[in-house]
Amino acid sequence: MRACVRTIFGLVSLVGSVSVASAATRHVRVNGDDACDGITCAKRTIQSAVSAAQPGDEIRIHEGTFIENVIVGKPLALRGAGQDRTTILPAFSDPDPCSDASVCDDFSNVILIQSGGVSVSSLTIDGDNPQLTGGIDIGGANVDARNGIIDDRRLGVPFDDLHVSHVTVKNVYLRGIQFGADGLRTLVDHCTVTNVAGYWGSKCIVKFGGKGDIVQNWMADSYEGIAIANSQGTRVLNNYVTRSAYGMETDWNGDTEGEVDRGESHPDLFEGNTVTDCVQDNFGIQVWVPGLPAIIRGNYVRNCLVPLSVIGSDKPEVGPSQFINNTVVGNGAVGSIGILVSSQTGYPDNSDVAASFSGNRLYNFETGVAIQANDKTATATISDGVIANSVIGIDNGGTLALGSTCVYRSGTALLVQESGTLVAHQNDIVDSALSVKNLNLSTKVNARLNWWGSRFGPDPAKIVGSVATRPFLLNPVACGRR
Repeated sequence: MRACVRTIFGLVSLVGSVSVASAATRHVRVNGDDACDGITCAKRTIQSAVSAAQPGDEIRIHEGTFIENVIVGKPLALRGAGQDRTTILPAFSDPDPCSDASVCDDFSNVILIQSGGVSVSSLTIDGDNPQLTGGIDIGGANVDARNGIIDDRRLGVPFDDLHVSHVTVKNVYLRGIQFGADGLRTLVDHCTVTNVAGYWGSKCIVKFGGKGDIVQNWMADSYEGIAIANSQGTRVLNNYVTRSAYGMETDWNGDTEGEVDRGESHPDLFEGNTVTDCVQDNFGIQVWVPGLPAIIRGNYVRNCLVPLSVIGSDKPEVGPSQFINNTVVGNGAVGSIGILVSSQTGYPDNSDVAASFSGNRLYNFETGVAIQANDKTATATISDGVIANSVIGIDNGGTLALGSTCVYRSGTALLVQESGTLVAHQNDIVDSALSVKNLNLSTKVNARLNWWGSRFGPDPAKIVGSVATRPFLLNPVACGRR
């Protein structure tokens, strides 16, 4: 008999595989006794209750503060009394015992998962235990724990059906919540993760391999909010990240090399997320060397140096990553780029890159869109968008098709580099000091059938280089949406 299927906004979150009839509820209280069984009387520690439990049991952690590092090696549900009522602190301090491994010997993990079918809910994990010494000062806390909740990928087996819900994790060195063992049907929802900032690899929520959902979480003050790698299809939906260097990224989507192949792969989806106020004006949402074309749709990014970016491709033949109906707002900072398409991975080599942009709106960047081919190919299509208030609207060093887009209030609306080619039709290119500047001496820009802000066509003084503009439109077609 299967346990009930819990859903969130129509998403399947957990499918248990243990017998409901055998499940028991075991209680843990600050005034309990570990000599008890947890059923007829409460235990004192979470670990004692976990050790006594049978697969499928629920561990009910009552109000109070519990000081311990818990290892869960069987399918169990750990449920607190609420994020403001149940707190777990680490029992020993060792936040940085190894270099960049997420799990290593002599670590201080508050909850270490070594089984599938584990859920954790309704509690707070605080990696700063004020009774301990020897931690590392980070973000106003003396951090003792390396990780908050993490599965043990060193065991070399995937853990399916992991669920963390309504949990606060704060003041940890490396990982807030990590599912790193290629698990299927994993879910992190309605969690708050803050001050995970030990070094450049510190991340609030991480998913390696497998498939799952990351839904409606709030993250702040970390090096990175959400990181997905080698995923076979993870959905990142309606999350909020602020004051972090990187908001969100997907790396090697669909590429299972070095990870467990769990069946058919699907594109990662980032939809309805908000990223604001990137630390050091860094990246908002990034697609890095995808093996499948990721989908970035309906997100809002504000005050990040590079809000949207796609870097290289592991398998360019599978098609372009898709950026749809996103809104990004900058502050005009030097070096800011609303959308970056670049082949320059640098790891280990540059690679071809392709992306498709539809319905995106970009405001207040030094460069609205930058397409950088370097020594490879960079191909992009842009349609039905708005690019406004930039020193350069589009800086194209690759192959670009531009259609039905409003480009206005730029120093130079369209800049084509020596290596770039551009075909632009049905656009409004208005209110700019220069409309088109073509530096490619061997290829003419095809900019016919555009509206240039006048029924007499483009101002010849605003066209530099070889550009075909006739016939032109007599009325605007794109800027009505701005």
